Amino acid sequence: MGEGWGGGIPAASHKLSNRQYENLLHENFVNIRRVREWRDIHSQLHSVVGEQGWHLNDKPASYEQLHLCMLCGLLGNMGLKNEEEDWYLGARHPVLPPPRCQAQQKAGPLDRGGRAG
Repeated sequence: MGEGWGGGIPAASHKLSNRQYENLLHENFVNIRRVREWRDIHSQLHSVVGEQGWHLNDKPASYEQLHLCMLCGLLGNMGLKNEEEDWYLGARHPVLPPPRCQAQQKAGPLDRGGRAG
């Protein structure tokens, strides 16, 4: 059995029923929909590589190579933080709001009884 994207979870094979495979993924906290999407994307990319006459790598990519490859597709999501003020300069948007966690967000206005409203 080959290894799947689930970090040591075997790829679907004739030895496991679909339900058993889904249960295995669930037990290992892997979303079956993501696995199906990954397989579909892998299949599409493999087809493009074949159509273009490209060859597959002989060895796996390093962390740096993978990181660089991912950045190419994520440049629109990156921003440069202004050191003096609280905003980011984005690739497609001139000013992006800074990311905030729930603890940093200000509470809304409260009425006299201390209830939101």
